[in-house]
Amino acid sequence: MAFLLVYFLLVVALFTALWYLHYKEFYPPLNQVAGMLGRMNVYLIALTGFLGTRRVTWSWWLMRLSYEKALRAHYYVGIVASVYTLTHGIVYLVEFAAQLPENSASSGLMLLASIGLLFPSSAFTAIRVHMYWLFR
Repeated sequence: MAFLLVYFLLVVALFTALWYLHYKEFYPPLNQVAGMLGRMNVYLIALTGFLGTRRVTWSWWLMRLSYEKALRAHYYVGIVASVYTLTHGIVYLVEFAAQLPENSASSGLMLLASIGLLFPSSAFTAIRVHMYWLFR
C-alpha cells in the first residue's frame, strides 16, 4: 500500500507539472495556476470516484484491491483532491474576485470560509481514526 501511495503522489506531482507547463504555454497568465489546479481537481475527483467505497468497486474488480485497501486509497486520494479543490477555489477567487459581480464573489468567499472551518476538523478526525498507529 505504501508503494501505491508514493506512486500516486509522484504521478500527481508529474501531472501537475505537465498541466502547469501546458497552461503556461497556451493560456493567459491570469488563468494559469487556477486552470491547472482545476484540471488536476477533475482528475483527482474522477479517481476518487473510480476507487469507490462499496464492497464491489472498479478498484476491486480491475486492480484486485481488497475492500480495506480500496477504502484506504479512497481516503488518501480524497484528501489530496480536497486540498486541490480548496487551493483551486482560493486561487480562483484571488485572481478573479475583482471581476466577478459582488454577490458571486461574496458567495464564493463565504463557501470557502465554510469549507475552511469544516475541512480541517473532519480531516484531522479522519487522520486520527485512519492512522491510529501514530497516536498510540
